[in-house]
Amino acid sequence: MSRILKAWRVKLLWHETTETVYAATSSKARYQYLLDIREVRDDVTFSDISVTRNPQSDIHFPDPEPIVDKLTDEQRDVLLHAYGYSGRPGDIEKLGWRDHFYTSRTDDRLVALEAHGLMKACAGWDRDEATFRLTDIGRTVARSIVGGLLQ
Repeated sequence: MSRILKAWRVKLLWHETTETVYAATSSKARYQYLLDIREVRDDVTFSDISVTRNPQSDIHFPDPEPIVDKLTDEQRDVLLHAYGYSGRPGDIEKLGWRDHFYTSRTDDRLVALEAHGLMKACAGWDRDEATFRLTDIGRTVARSIVGGLLQ
């Protein structure tokens, strides 16, 4: 059973433009939008914001892969960084914009991820460096980790 990050359509009552916010509940979506909008409009209140469910824009995450339990926290962080996860709720749609991590060819974290089949080393600019690219299973594992973080 996949995990779902719910999509909500939010807007100011007096404005036609809507935005999609991802959150577990409508209240959390409203609060997230309020924090964002207050950067430019500090007079907005909760009651000024309309929130409706937008299930066609939900993001589905795979169940946790068994390999996740074998990874250290640092390896998970590197894998998520390579996948483009920023940790910011508003950036969730950007997942997957990255697919690599550039570092030393002997970086223990990346070498271990390559041994697990999650990344593959490719030639770097210098002899001692490499671009570690996510494999297909690496992308799936990264998505499954993100799905767990957002629950």
